[in-house]
Amino acid sequence: MCGPLLICQPQISRTRERLTAYAADAGLELAAVFVEEDWLCLSAFERLFQATVRDQVEVILLPSMLHFTVLGSPRWIKPSFEAVTGARIVTIP
Repeated sequence: MCGPLLICQPQISRTRERLTAYAADAGLELAAVFVEEDWLCLSAFERLFQATVRDQVEVILLPSMLHFTVLGSPRWIKPSFEAVTGARIVTIP
């Protein structure tokens, strides 16, 4: 998730809890939560990408596609990320 979109630590914590609850309800194992702290660095995205490829992750959970907008248009980045990694991006309600 992109930390600057959530503004403060309590929102990040609540979003982490929502991701965890959604994963449990969907029967998914939440292996890691990546939080991007800096729009300019993108180190969390790089770690997410590497872990997805290395561990052959099947599903990536996002609070919303807005969390990928720093990478480009959600209409472009979602299919591109899915094609390159083989993982499916799912946004939680």
